[in-house]
Amino acid sequence: MRKLALFLLGMVLSASIAGCAVQDTKQSNTGYLEVLTAPKTVDLEVQIPEQTHYTISRTASCMQLNLYREAGNGTKEDMIAVAQVVMRRVAERRWGNDVCSVILARNQFSWTRKASLFRMTSNNVLEQRAYALAGQVTQEVLRGEHINVVRGANHYHATYVAPAWKKKMKRIAQVGKHVFYQG
Repeated sequence: MRKLALFLLGMVLSASIAGCAVQDTKQSNTGYLEVLTAPKTVDLEVQIPEQTHYTISRTASCMQLNLYREAGNGTKEDMIAVAQVVMRRVAERRWGNDVCSVILARNQFSWTRKASLFRMTSNNVLEQRAYALAGQVTQEVLRGEHINVVRGANHYHATYVAPAWKKKMKRIAQVGKHVFYQG
């Protein structure tokens, strides 16, 4: 399943930069790609000026899709808190040693169980805005711009579910539509 998930994520990343001139910067071993020329529209039909420069990484793409799938119906604060849990898990190394490994770890994020959810193809304006916001939050969190509002939480769930594992955890905070725990 993990190999399938990584394959599908690779396809998504390839599709997301299709039509762009791409050059590997080789300035870092983190897998960064520099998009030298972006088309006027990208996947979500978001208008982008020609000749805009972007840096897209596998890490950022994994995080953005995860934030969209996990907190896309919430606020920016929801997304920041979810991203902080992912980063905490990376630091703890129990679920993987990088953002993508943590997100794709078995049975950790429910959306990763459906191959169809590894892409964002909606024409719905609200979903496009949520995906764009997830990208903004991803960049901010990866640059370390936000304080840790979930104080070391490494688990969370949406307020509308009650997972059995929460009984074994210490509740840390609630941010928007998510409850955060340490365990």
